[in-house]
Amino acid sequence: MRERGINLVLVDHPAHRPDQCSVAVNDVAGGRLAVAHLLDRGARRIVFVSGPSSIRQCRDRLEGARQAVLEAGLDPARALAVQTVTSMNAGCGQQVAETLLASGTLPDAVFCANDLLALGLLRGLLQAGVRVPGDVMLIGYDDIDFAAASAVSLSSITQPTYRLGRIATQLLLDECDNPERHSHQQIMFQPTLVVRESTAAQIATS
Repeated sequence: MRERGINLVLVDHPAHRPDQCSVAVNDVAGGRLAVAHLLDRGARRIVFVSGPSSIRQCRDRLEGARQAVLEAGLDPARALAVQTVTSMNAGCGQQVAETLLASGTLPDAVFCANDLLALGLLRGLLQAGVRVPGDVMLIGYDDIDFAAASAVSLSSITQPTYRLGRIATQLLLDECDNPERHSHQQIMFQPTLVVRESTAAQIATS
């Protein structure tokens, strides 16, 4: 598009060339925040529920999760398992809950790549009588409205979506209005942790 003279700003995707503007959120940092929180609460066996590896955000959040495990002095091969789903929706989250229940051994905690997966997984666990967070802690990503209103309020990683959209719009308008003076910027926002009931329990560690 830029070769055709069309101004653009990449949103939620880092630019890899200096003549483009972009606004994105550091998903590696978000994954690290989520898993570091679970480790701080005592979890030592964590499952990361991911969408397809073709989705950059999923890859980055997994990388952040692995970094948190390594920083805690643990072996990712033992402390972090990955469960991949084809779609990042509540139905797939409930299917993951059924898979975990069928395995006979529940993890200490589950980190889902988005809140829809986490809410579906939460429903599946609660229907089976599993206590959240008493038996399994759970954290999602995106902090959607339903996260705070679920049967067990969901801990999540929140992104500054309003600021991201506002800055992206400002950059685009500036490039349109001031093409000669416009300075291309690649802006990376940092996510934050929102702690709710689903990670309130402290797991005893030996």
